[in-house]
Amino acid sequence: MVQIRSRSVEHRYFQRVPLRQDVWVMHRDHKLGPYRTRDVCHDGLFIEIHDADLYPNDMLKVALCADRQGSAQQPVDVIVTHRTSEGIGVLVSKYSSDLHNLLQVPETGMSKTAA
Repeated sequence: MVQIRSRSVEHRYFQRVPLRQDVWVMHRDHKLGPYRTRDVCHDGLFIEIHDADLYPNDMLKVALCADRQGSAQQPVDVIVTHRTSEGIGVLVSKYSSDLHNLLQVPETGMSKTAA
């Protein structure tokens, strides 16, 4: 019998910037969190999440917290690309103006906060 291991490959097109940001995570219509990001870029983020059973290829919705009361911005669809003991890496499935505005990413793809 041959065993085939499933491996996901993460493609980053932008440099991730260390950024602590509160986020809500939704999985199968259940709101999880809030959690905190460790780093963020235009097309993905790493979320410090330890208490949820989330694995590569799980589809989620993630919403950045808009204020201190925890109200959320517009959720975006993401896919889990990898999981470690520290959390999960996710790839944004389409452009998010909330992430764009958070990072102030110019067309070159480099964040102003990275400088």
